[in-house]
This record gives sequence, structure tokens and C-alpha cells, in this order.
Amino acid sequence: MKRDGSEDPSSVNSSAPMNTYLGAAVRSLDEPYKKLPFDDFSKEPFKERVDGGYAAILQHYFVSAWVPDQHKPHNYYTQVSRNNEYFMVGFYNDPLVVNPGEKVTTGATLYAGPKDQPALKNLADGLQLTMDFGMLWFLAQPLFMLLQFIHSLVGNWGWAIILLTVCVKAVFYPLNQASFRSMAKMRKLGPKMQELKERYGDDRQKMSQAMMDMYKKEKVNPMG
Repeated sequence: MKRDGSEDPSSVNSSAPMNTYLGAAVRSLDEPYKKLPFDDFSKEPFKERVDGGYAAILQHYFVSAWVPDQHKPHNYYTQVSRNNEYFMVGFYNDPLVVNPGEKVTTGATLYAGPKDQPALKNLADGLQLTMDFGMLWFLAQPLFMLLQFIHSLVGNWGWAIILLTVCVKAVFYPLNQASFRSMAKMRKLGPKMQELKERYGDDRQKMSQAMMDMYKKEKVNPMG
């Protein structure tokens, strides 16, 4: 599988460009999902023998992947074409020995399409991770699963997003209410804070102490 070094067409001229990953990915010996940036193909070529696995190229919402027999070991590799025009990721197997009169069948599955997590997981363990939620995956993954569940009920992604937003707002409603109350109290203290500034001028230490006394007296938490 190969790709040239052109930009992701879905992000070119976008009014709100997203920092999405464009490159290759494989299952390595240590990780179910290992990113292989194109820039590293020349400096650090990848080469590992892995049971099962996959060789994929990712582009924004889409992924193309070769998925060989998941019950056998395969040799995965990356390389760059001679003119550095193409980046290649793939796999090869040990030579097949076919005795006279024997029939041997071999092959692999090619997936090319959207990053559909259930479909990708059915093909190869770890391939579903190509839908990369980044550092906040532990928050994004549950939200995405909730979004899928709501969609299964309403059958419309627009309404599913609206209902998900309502759910998140409902969960954070107590915190928002506490924040609004704190902000309202802080507004009421505006004139008093102005008086303190005029009284203490550039004396920051006395100003800070006076403000803390005022917060304590008025039972206001500025961190709220």
C-alpha cells in the first residue's frame, strides 16, 4: 500500500482546519496501534514480525488497510520509493511450499472506507484504534459511544448531537449553577473592590489581604 506526500484533501482550504493524523499505522509487538509518520520512513524504517496485525494508511475520516490471516505471523515493513515520491507500508509472508498435486490458498482482506470502529474491530484487533481520539480519549470514547447509542434510538445524527449536548449540560448543571451564583456575588462586590483599589493603591500585599477578608466576610469563593 502506498501514498504520495500530498496533503489531506479534506483539510485543504478548510475554514476550520483540524490537526488530524495523516500517515501509516500498524500493530506492533508492543502496541495494538502504532503510528508510523511518513517523515520517519527514511530515518527509522519499521520492520517487525507480528501475529495477525494489519498495515494501514490513515487520512482524516478514512482508512485503507491490508488485513492478513489473524492466526498466523506476518512480516510488516515500511519503505520509501527511490525518488522519495511514495511512502509504502505493507507485509509479506514466508514462502509457501506447494508439493506436486497440492492446492494452497492464500490472501488478505483489503478495507478502504470510513473509520467505522465496529467494522474495523471485526477485521483485526487494534484496527479500531485508527479512530484516534488523541490524549483525551478516555473522555472522548465514552461520549462517542453515548452518541452512537442515542443515534440508534433517534436514527438522526443531528438530533443525536443535540440530545448528547443536553445530556452533558444536565450532568454539569449543578457545577454551572454554583459558578453562576459565584459570578453574581462577585459582580455585587465590584464597587467594594474598586474602593479597596483606591484605598490601597499600589500596595499589593495590603490589597490582597483586604480582598481575602472581604471574600471571607461575604462568603464568596473567587475560585467558584
